[in-house]
Order: sequence, then structure tokens, then C-alpha cells
Amino acid sequence: MYYLQDYCNPLYRQNIAKAERKASDEACKLLVPLDELKKALRENDTEYAAAESLDIDLFTYRDIIDYYQRKGML
Repeated sequence: MYYLQDYCNPLYRQNIAKAERKASDEACKLLVPLDELKKALRENDTEYAAAESLDIDLFTYRDIIDYYQRKGML
């Protein structure tokens, strides 16, 4: 948690963005492990079907794909 008035300071803004990115990355790892994601990618031909098989929405699916690609795991 952080104060909104801290967001005006550029240094605080960088720290807040870093904390939010780390939280988002952890959420991606917890929601869909890499093995499940690879299995969904193999079994489904569209991203819509893969997201549905993982029981997540399409935007979250794209965030998870982006996370694993940034980390070089996919």
C-alpha cells in the first residue's frame, strides 16, 4: 500500500511501479504454472480456447503469456 501524494514524486513513482510489477508477476506465476500453460498451448489452437481451458479471462491470459516471454521461459 502507498499514499497517493507519493505518486507525484518521480522516485516514489518508480518504486511504486516496481512493486506493482513484482506483484503482477507473482500473480501470473500463482494463477497459471508454466507446465499448465504449455499444456494449454499444445492442446488448443486459439488463445481464446487456451484461456478458457485455464479458466481465466483473455486479458489475464495475455498478461501471463507476456510474463513468461519476458522471463524467457516460453
